[in-house]
Amino acid sequence: MQLVNLRNRVALILGSYAFTIPIVSLIHEIGHIIAMQSVGITQYRLVINPLAESYAMPLVTLPAEHMLFISSFGMVFQTIVFAVLGLVLWRKRSTLLLPLMMCLPMSLINVGSYLLMGAIEEGSDVVLIAEAGAPVLIIQVSGIITLILGIWTFARLLPLAGFSKNDPRIDIFLPLVLATGLYSVTMLAYGYLTGNGTLIGSINVVFSVITGLVYTWILKRSQPIQANIPTSIDSYKVLGIGLTAVLLCFLIF
Repeated sequence: MQLVNLRNRVALILGSYAFTIPIVSLIHEIGHIIAMQSVGITQYRLVINPLAESYAMPLVTLPAEHMLFISSFGMVFQTIVFAVLGLVLWRKRSTLLLPLMMCLPMSLINVGSYLLMGAIEEGSDVVLIAEAGAPVLIIQVSGIITLILGIWTFARLLPLAGFSKNDPRIDIFLPLVLATGLYSVTMLAYGYLTGNGTLIGSINVVFSVITGLVYTWILKRSQPIQANIPTSIDSYKVLGIGLTAVLLCFLIF
């Protein structure tokens, strides 16, 4: 692979990835806020941290009868919002729209992985949902289905970043791992340096390698989609959009 193509692909995936994480987190937490306000809870603290954990924390005790609704509505709301957005943009096939289009698969991956692994985090939405009476088996099966849909959708958007079914596997895998791995290592370093913990970053580092392999496998085996040939200017625009979204989170929240 030519260096310029590698650079453009990494910039596009990294920029899109960096954009989707704070946006998906924000919409998720807005879902919780909507649910809380609908049952009369108006005091909460909102934190969106694209390198650690985001949350909308009520400043009062959650009523037990509303626990399931409030805990689950963040995931429900983000899924609805990004499903609608994805359907609207799916046929646009524009490189500059890639960050917005990636919100759908990243939202599905976020929900799916959270449903599968959220039970290991004390006080997480998944723990609260289970404590409110939702069967753990249904939570886990829903997580698997959602995760598969997210990974498949992500892979189908890769041609917008210049990836092609006809590319050698290494030309698909390497930019993906470099882009998502760089962000994940940044999360890991941030968690270590700030004392926020390294669990999220560590999981993402491993996940970036696994998903890179899976995305490569799906793209090689799927029906061919016309690949865009992104310019360096468009690639850096997308990278700038993503990094700006991350920076704004730290400035605002």
